[in-house]
Amino acid sequence: MKKLVFMVFAAIFGFSFAFGAEFCEICGMNLEHHKKSSHELIDGEANHGDESHTCSLHCAFEKSGKSMDISKYKGFDNVSGEFRSITDLFYVIGSSKKSAMTSESEFAFSTRAEAEKFAKENGGRIIEGKEILEYESKKFDADSKMIKQNRAKMALTGKKIAEEYCEVEALEKLAKDSSNVAIFKTKAKGHCKNIDGKGLHAVSIYFWDKR
Repeated sequence: MKKLVFMVFAAIFGFSFAFGAEFCEICGMNLEHHKKSSHELIDGEANHGDESHTCSLHCAFEKSGKSMDISKYKGFDNVSGEFRSITDLFYVIGSSKKSAMTSESEFAFSTRAEAEKFAKENGGRIIEGKEILEYESKKFDADSKMIKQNRAKMALTGKKIAEEYCEVEALEKLAKDSSNVAIFKTKAKGHCKNIDGKGLHAVSIYFWDKR
């Protein structure tokens, strides 16, 4: 039992996972910071089975065009630190631990026992992976509205930061020339001085959302 507890909490609070990209291409969130709620989307038709990382199930669902094909998704297993098919996972929904891009936190586990242990200590309810897309689809519009409101507030902060610390004209052009926010945010680093990760995120949202 002690070993199981250690494994669960090591996964939730300690695992380090190396992603191929630094930021989520849908929302711009730092993937490493949000690895516990991250997902992979498998695009077999367009990219011959390539896997793209997102910070959350919400972003994966949006990137897929709200596809209900469960074979396209993998979730981060908060025990092994590996990505698994969502059909092999149990999700703890609405715990006291926060996760990205959702009104209710979402963390996935490879066994029900591990999910129940986490829920007992942090609250929340369990949804089987085979049902998670139905759950996501029902709350997607409401979550999107919430996210849009939050981004609007952050964009105001980003505007103030940009005007003081960034090359505004260069960033405006860069936003128009970038294919997604992750690419823009990565390149934007070179056009701002003396800002931290949160500042860069706010600046990126400001320029990206006002294109």
